[in-house]
Amino acid sequence: MLHAGISAIPVPGASISSASPATLTHTPETTTTTETTPTTQTPQRFYRLKNQEPTTTPPTANPPTTPAHLIETTRRTALYTLTLCRNVITILELTRLRKSRIGLLHWLEFWNRYYGRRFGRALAAHVTQALGRVDALFRGVAADLHQLTQRVQHAVATALHTEHEILGLLERMEDEVGVRRRRRRKKAQAILGGMRARLEAIPVKVSDELLDDLKRGVFALDVYCDYYPGDEGTGVVGSSAGVGGEDGRRGGGGGGAWTETRYITRRPVSMAPNYTP
Repeated sequence: MLHAGISAIPVPGASISSASPATLTHTPETTTTTETTPTTQTPQRFYRLKNQEPTTTPPTANPPTTPAHLIETTRRTALYTLTLCRNVITILELTRLRKSRIGLLHWLEFWNRYYGRRFGRALAAHVTQALGRVDALFRGVAADLHQLTQRVQHAVATALHTEHEILGLLERMEDEVGVRRRRRRKKAQAILGGMRARLEAIPVKVSDELLDDLKRGVFALDVYCDYYPGDEGTGVVGSSAGVGGEDGRRGGGGGGAWTETRYITRRPVSMAPNYTP
């Protein structure tokens, strides 16, 4: 009776009439063996592929990318530096033109008020003539420096293979800028020296302190005849105004100052901070 109950249980894949106790006990073993075989093979294939990937990919990717990346970084930095140089050249020249025009108007107003128009025009004629020559000089050098930076930028952007070439181009450009700056300084000093001689032939005494005030106030240059943008917000006419003439109206005794007020605008040059661009 127990045997009859066992044979009546349905088994998947076997008929009830032909199934025997032996076949019923062996069929689960065959199914278990077929189920375990794919589970043992798939992890071995997965880990084998995973272990092979890191050994092959990194050596081929790293060596060729590092030198090119450094060269491109240096090139981008050099191009950015050249762009800044062009902007600085433009800003300095525009600032000099604006400051010189404002300063010239203040000085002309001062001369006309204190000396009268006749003598003020004689002074202004020599100063404006020198200012035109200085403007042409600085404008020409600024245009030359712009062309120099453009040539160096083109050389940096093309036909460069090493980092040393890029740095060498920047160093040579810096040397050429220094040569042009020294040449411009000598020419500007010669122009202002001629202006001083013509002013003294009026006759007017032009002291070194007054000449420095004229450089800063009218020409927007420092004492060495380089860029001097000046202090923003202060229209300076001069701290000394030290021009003396032969009669008392022009300073008295040939050695006096132009005026005791010494400046027209808010504060004298001696109180302004020293600025070297």
